[in-house]
Amino acid sequence: MIHVTSGVLLRREVVTMTAQSVLAYDEFDTRRSPVPKTLRSWAEASSRMLVPLRITGAQSVVQGNMTMHQRDEARFCALHATAHVARRTPELASGFGRDKVKFALNLGGHIGLRQHGRLAMLQRGDIALYDTSDPYDVGSAMPFGILVTLVPRDALTVSHDQIAATAATALRSPALDQLRAAMVAESRGRPLMSVAQLADLASRVVADTPRHRLPASTEHAVIVEQARAYIEEHLDDPELEPSRVAVVVGVSRRRLYDAFAAEVGPVARYVRARRIDRACSLLLDAERSYLSVADVAQLCGFEDPAHFSRVFSRALGVPPRTYRERGLAG
Repeated sequence: MIHVTSGVLLRREVVTMTAQSVLAYDEFDTRRSPVPKTLRSWAEASSRMLVPLRITGAQSVVQGNMTMHQRDEARFCALHATAHVARRTPELASGFGRDKVKFALNLGGHIGLRQHGRLAMLQRGDIALYDTSDPYDVGSAMPFGILVTLVPRDALTVSHDQIAATAATALRSPALDQLRAAMVAESRGRPLMSVAQLADLASRVVADTPRHRLPASTEHAVIVEQARAYIEEHLDDPELEPSRVAVVVGVSRRRLYDAFAAEVGPVARYVRARRIDRACSLLLDAERSYLSVADVAQLCGFEDPAHFSRVFSRALGVPPRTYRERGLAG
């Protein structure tokens, strides 16, 4: 079927393969598009086929093509394009398309992938993963090609911590060639295995890959700087704990505790203080006066509004509602 959506020419098909497997197809090619080859049109196609993204680049246009097909819960996207960077901002990462993991295979060119403060420069044939629930940048200053496999995070048999600790690093495993072959075959429409088997294979590769670790000589200030950046991006996550921060930064919990003790104080106290700081900013923002106290609590990582009110009152001496009323009145 041929459709014109928002002025963009695209081809979409939905084909039932078996009672358990449905294949959906989508493509976008700037050579056949009737609209200008702008960053926006490329962003719309990328967001539709994968997850919402912001596209940036030195030029105001992106030329290339991408195809996507979906099988069961997984999506497989092949992309060849001129220089650009796809960015998953903190705001986008907290919305639609979160809780998924992308496995990216470099088909050509030099591709940079940044997540959790780490930068991986992927060569042809390298595979790396990144979590759509966290901000990331991926792209190149030159033309490049990439295969992306997008799967639900809960389809993998590795933990969230293992995913975080191996994100934005070139994966290493005896099974890497097998995963590479499976991704290429999938892109050609000749799958070698079921989606569940592919997820199990990808999980094995992640489990085999050494976790990111900072050198033992890393100074406290560097550890704290990286930890603060991660904390700032995840203040709305009720599961933000020192153990998760330590995994992402690449240090033991003890080293994280020691670094914070030397620089700013206990980790948990710092996280709580930053959450209260964010709550204060939201409560005093006239443009966000529509947010209820419960909304503010959730945006600051508190699942229970009553608990949030108690913590806020202990810190500021007044409950959140009173703090807002006095601040906006003044």
